[in-house]
Amino acid sequence: MTMKRVKEFKAHHGWVTSLAVHPTQPFVLSASSDKLIKLWNWEKGWECIRTFTGHLHWVNQVKFNPHDANTFASASYDGTVKIWRILSPTHFSSLNCERVQACVDYYPTCVDQQHYIVTGSVSNINQIWDLRTQTCISEIKGLQDPCSVGVIDCHPDRPAVLVTASKSYCVSLHDSTTYRCERTVNFGLSEVVCFANIKATRSLAIGHKYGVAIVEIDRFFKEVPPPTR
Repeated sequence: MTMKRVKEFKAHHGWVTSLAVHPTQPFVLSASSDKLIKLWNWEKGWECIRTFTGHLHWVNQVKFNPHDANTFASASYDGTVKIWRILSPTHFSSLNCERVQACVDYYPTCVDQQHYIVTGSVSNINQIWDLRTQTCISEIKGLQDPCSVGVIDCHPDRPAVLVTASKSYCVSLHDSTTYRCERTVNFGLSEVVCFANIKATRSLAIGHKYGVAIVEIDRFFKEVPPPTR
């Protein structure tokens, strides 16, 4: 397989910090250190069809809502996480996290938790928020320099897993309902910069400064019996 560049264009006046691809529409979100978020349509020659304003500092990450892809969340250095509709240039909800926010993700398919998001701050704290009440319902402390956070479905008999990648070389896996840390792994490849869920194989791809590790999530839980239903 060969790969070639199909398009290159100036998107922002600052660094592009995050991208998110819409699951059904020809849209891509971009976030930047210029405080802006932009929506691009690749079927219209990568035309910028909307610019979202409201953050007062770098926008570090954007994520589409898996339950309603017409909305998305953004995490910023201004200490807020904002919720947006793709049809409006202004946010309709803002969470005052009181700390510089590095990352954000929505909870996956569980009906009881579909209004939850998890945020990660540079102050080594993850927070779980209920978007209906705009309140923080739990905190996970003791993390070292979190750079990415996500909630993934990886096993049919277990709750989703809350994953935190850390610049201190570790990846931590927490139960997404009790928030208990189940496993912490360090592959000795220097700081972790990102991770991605491989749904087909129930695996996690972890990007480090000096390499990539692929791990099977199931094996980290094989010693822990599944919850009784």
